[in-house]
Amino acid sequence: MGRVLRGLDEIESQLRANSPHPLLGAASLHASLISGGQELSSYPAECRLQLERRMLPGETEPHAQQELEGLLAQLQSGLPEFSATLAALGSRPPYEIAEDSSLVLLVSRAMQSAGLDVRLAGMAPWTDTALLAEKGIPGVVFGPSGRGLHFAFPRRPRKALDRPSSENCSSLIRMRAACES
Repeated sequence: MGRVLRGLDEIESQLRANSPHPLLGAASLHASLISGGQELSSYPAECRLQLERRMLPGETEPHAQQELEGLLAQLQSGLPEFSATLAALGSRPPYEIAEDSSLVLLVSRAMQSAGLDVRLAGMAPWTDTALLAEKGIPGVVFGPSGRGLHFAFPRRPRKALDRPSSENCSSLIRMRAACES
């Protein structure tokens, strides 16, 4: 597994050396879960590694999979006893919307008319906007600032959302709904 992790580190270094996306930065690859073995005193019969490869707009799942297949082929050619299987557990396409798209301009104008600062940004975590875009429905990620609901309830309650930001978003949505009625 050590050689696999070193190879993954080399791929990650190559990804970071590529030209970054202006809003998202570099693509990434990290080993998330490693399991195997049954006791300290013996070599494990097998080891399982689960990883995440975050793609940038323009990258595809087959391209990302080829990177990993190339690493495994290289290791197998140098180590006859090495055997590995690559299986994708899931894949989600990256998403990007043009800054001058009608939806971005509409949301920006609505924010400005509500007295809110407009700051276009990218975010690395995946959202459902990519699935909607595959069906021809553009989307933007818009909401209050803060750490999100997942942060609020891990073990003890913590402040998760910025209250003024939540109120601004709420008033903007109400304003938009009033315009449509």
